[in-house]
Amino acid sequence: MKIIIATSILIACLLCLHSCYYDNEAYLYEETTCTDSTYTYTTRLAPIFNTNCVGCHGPGESPNFSTFTDVNTWKEEIVCRVVEGNACTLGAAMPPSGSLPVCDIQAFTLWQQNGYPQ
Repeated sequence: MKIIIATSILIACLLCLHSCYYDNEAYLYEETTCTDSTYTYTTRLAPIFNTNCVGCHGPGESPNFSTFTDVNTWKEEIVCRVVEGNACTLGAAMPPSGSLPVCDIQAFTLWQQNGYPQ
């Protein structure tokens, strides 16, 4: 009799715990909406470069990403390494500290799609 009661209590507890699980896309995958509408180097990319790249790729370093002219020379490789990460055939993911926020990565993609405008 005690085994039946203990088993019933255990099953009831497991059912209660299972009912607390949220298998809902809204909870599992946070939706990100990027609100930027301009994807030029000057308006959108330069701040990303200054914050995340110029520390290692500044004046006197090779490659140097401190100006549009310098970035323009490496633009395809930069976009590949930022957007594709370790899947890029041109080298390791950048920045090495970890992936950029989703909207920053989208900015690189749209900058490329728009022809790399200054």
